[in-house]
Amino acid sequence: MLAAATLAAHATTILSTGFETSQNYHAGTAHNTGHQMTQQTTTPHTWTEAGFPTPNFDVYTYAGAQVPYTPASAIGGLIGGVQQLITPPQNPNGGSQFAGGGKQDAGQVMADFSLIASGLVEFSVDYFPSEWFDNTGGNFNGGFHLRNADNANNAGFGSGRGSAQASGDINGNGPWAPQWDVSNLDGSNAYSGPYRGIRYDGITGFDNLSKANWYRIGMVFDAVTGKATQFKVQELIPGGNIWTMDDPKGAAGQDLYLDSTAGVLNVNVGLRIYNVGNGTLSAYDNLYAGDPVTWTAVVPEPSTVGLLLAGLSALGLVRRRK
Repeated sequence: MLAAATLAAHATTILSTGFETSQNYHAGTAHNTGHQMTQQTTTPHTWTEAGFPTPNFDVYTYAGAQVPYTPASAIGGLIGGVQQLITPPQNPNGGSQFAGGGKQDAGQVMADFSLIASGLVEFSVDYFPSEWFDNTGGNFNGGFHLRNADNANNAGFGSGRGSAQASGDINGNGPWAPQWDVSNLDGSNAYSGPYRGIRYDGITGFDNLSKANWYRIGMVFDAVTGKATQFKVQELIPGGNIWTMDDPKGAAGQDLYLDSTAGVLNVNVGLRIYNVGNGTLSAYDNLYAGDPVTWTAVVPEPSTVGLLLAGLSALGLVRRRK
């Protein structure tokens, strides 16, 4: 297993969970049977469904997980319409469990929490994009969004096709890209305007990412104005890249706000993780809200480093003491 340190010790944490048993999250008894997040009422975070009739997100264990999902015939090629079982790779920043959505159709879960901040506040999550995306109609596949309690809009990142893949391409296993998006609270995406589906085509780290591993997605807001001040993406692999975008803008160069326009972040904030369904799967781990923190690269555990050095030594690549 690999280890990563991403949260500074001095950071003030508002909300943090890795969906572990220590926080009373419990996985299903079978590898392909998760435990619904909306039924885990003893956790410190109460998750509720919003906008979709069928519970979609469950808690699973990394060890031998087989998360069921069924690619739609329009996007899955030869496996379309046939249930698949996928085992997400171990998140090097994770523990024993994660949250996955995809066994039914579209779904989202939301938790409300109190935000006590006057400066900058960071929201981040680990995300695994899985194999297949629904690239039809500009759909988002996974989503990590926030909302003010007094507003019906969600704002944040949605995962969509990378620019290297044509819109509507049924070969949904191409590269993906994080995009800024604003949508209605119920997930209907009826909201329309200049803040919907903002792409960053051609910008390294924000376009054409591999679907083979986990990523950390982060957003930093000014709690006084509600303005997005920074976006961050990290490859959760040993030595993986960390990309930042300071003072992000919309397609027309406009500032981005949680409520689409400037306004103080409400004391009560909702956090949403989302899966579009349509035969896709999204997995999440390590939700965080609190002070902005410096992310650090994933590094091998000492045992892994020792094996590497031993191998280099055997090849004569490590200088011996005289």
